[in-house]
Formats: sequence, structure tokens, C-alpha cells
Amino acid sequence: MPQHKTEFQIVASDSIESKASALSLSGSLKASLLGGMVEVGGSAAFLNDTKKSKYHARVTLHYSVTNRFEQLTMSHLGTKNISYPAVFDQGTATHVVTAVQFGAQAFFVFDREVSSSESVQEIEGNMKLMVEKIPKFSGGGEVSAEKKNKEVEKSENFSCKFYGDFALENNPVTYQDAMGVYSTLPKRLGVAGENAVPVRVWPYPLGRLDSRAAQLVGEISSGLIYDAQSALEHLTECDVRCNDMVKDRTATVFPEIQRKIQQFRDLCKQPRQTFQKELARTLPSIREDGAEEGALVEILTIDLETPNQPLCASHTVRDGLCPEELTV
Repeated sequence: MPQHKTEFQIVASDSIESKASALSLSGSLKASLLGGMVEVGGSAAFLNDTKKSKYHARVTLHYSVTNRFEQLTMSHLGTKNISYPAVFDQGTATHVVTAVQFGAQAFFVFDREVSSSESVQEIEGNMKLMVEKIPKFSGGGEVSAEKKNKEVEKSENFSCKFYGDFALENNPVTYQDAMGVYSTLPKRLGVAGENAVPVRVWPYPLGRLDSRAAQLVGEISSGLIYDAQSALEHLTECDVRCNDMVKDRTATVFPEIQRKIQQFRDLCKQPRQTFQKELARTLPSIREDGAEEGALVEILTIDLETPNQPLCASHTVRDGLCPEELTV
């Protein structure tokens, strides 16, 4: 069934929450992503792109299009029409996809380095105004070549990264490249939309079709998902601060200070992997066995209270303490 819709929006925040919202992720899927249980690609790879410095201004242009919708009818779900009835006894699945929305998404991530005398917030405000013009410029029509050229000149310091569900010959690396690519996106779906990909699915519990099917017993509360999200964001913030301090003049003049900063940064990386492994181990037991969320609460509590754990380390940096002041 045809269902044509095209939208664009500006994503001004680099937070996990903003990115998940742009991709319309459910809480359950977000939890799996935080635990590293789901591999992302195409436009979803945008989730893993974070700023490497607090002296970077960032604005993202999100393009989305849908062109058709397909769904199963109740007759398809009748017991006589089930192609793989063994799945009910094997317990290998909990849901079946009953509807799929097709289309494509793309994210153009624009970054610009900001000097110590400039305001990141002000620069991002100016970038947002320029990035918002890309859909207008790409549409042709009333926008003159002179206006386009002026915007291109203003964007000379912009870099661009592309994450999308479209096959490109070359990824855009500048503002001007992005304008060119954006204008071609509608055609890249194909004449009949044959290049569209699934962008949203509707799962239906198999337990409603047959009581023998495996079922989800529990789910993670939104509060704990938020806490896990915050833990990983604090780690990212720690990495960003360390990246900036390593490049600071004091660190470059005194190698010992630089060494301690790098040591502290490495300290933050290892617990990230441990934290995600623990998260990935705990989530299935809650979903499949109905285990209490206490195990997940314990993981987060340990991170908050145990020295040299992720949140402890990141709080130290966030509170303004330099690694050279730490006893590592």
C-alpha cells in the first residue's frame, strides 16, 4: 500500500536520547543497544557517532522518507496458515512481524572546530540556520545561485559525515557536497521505490496465537534505561574531556602530565566494556525469566560507588578535576 511522506528535522543535541528519538527507538530496543546486543548499520550507525571534543560545534540534518506500508491480515495469522508451527514448541521466538513500513533515512552530521574565544552555543546556532537551508537549496526554484554560493563560503570550516540507507558513490565531506547529495535522495529510492528498506516494524506476540510459544516475562523500566544511558554518556564525556586535555599546552609541554591523562582515559575505556557486558548479561534474564531488576540496579550502584568504575571516573572529570590531580 503506497504511503508517501517526506520529512526533515534538525538534531541539535549529541545525546543518546536525542538520537534515539530521531530514530523512533522503543525503550526495549534502546536498552539492547546500550548493552551492545544489537549491531547497527546504515542510518542507525549515527547512534555511535559522538563529538570528540567540547570545542566542536555540531548540528545534524535528519532526512526521512516513507513510500509504502505492508501488513498481514488476520487470515494470514490463522493457525492453518502458519508456515513454521515448530517455532511454538522450540521457543526460538516470542514475536512475529505483522506490518512493515518501508522508506529510508539519512543523517548529515556537520562539525566545526571552535576556538577558545568563540562560543560553541553561538556557533551551533549559526550552523543550525545554515543547515536548515539545505532542503530549500536542494529543491531549486526561487533560491538564487548567488545565495547558495554565499552559504557555501560561510561553511568552509564545516566537515560533514553521512549515515544513511542510500547507496552513494561518494559520501559528502563538505556542506556543498551535502547540498548535492540531499537533492538526489528522492531519486535514489528508485522509480517504484524498489530501493526502500524497512524503517519500522510492528511485532505481534506469538503467545496470542498459541500458548505454547515463548513469551517475554518482564521488561526493563524506563528509569533504569535512563540510568544506564546516563552511565554511558558520562563515560563519553570523560573521553571527550581527556581528548581535550591531552592537546592542552600544559600537557604537551610536560609529558608526564600527558601520560597521566592518557592513563586516566584508558582507565575509563575498560570499564565501559565491562559495564556493557554486565548489561547484556542481565537484560535477557529480566525479559525471559522474569528476574528482578535488582541485578541491574546493583550494576549501576557499583558504578556509582566503587572507585575506578565508569561513573566514578567520569564524575571526577565532570567536577573539574584534572587527571594529574588523581591518584590512579
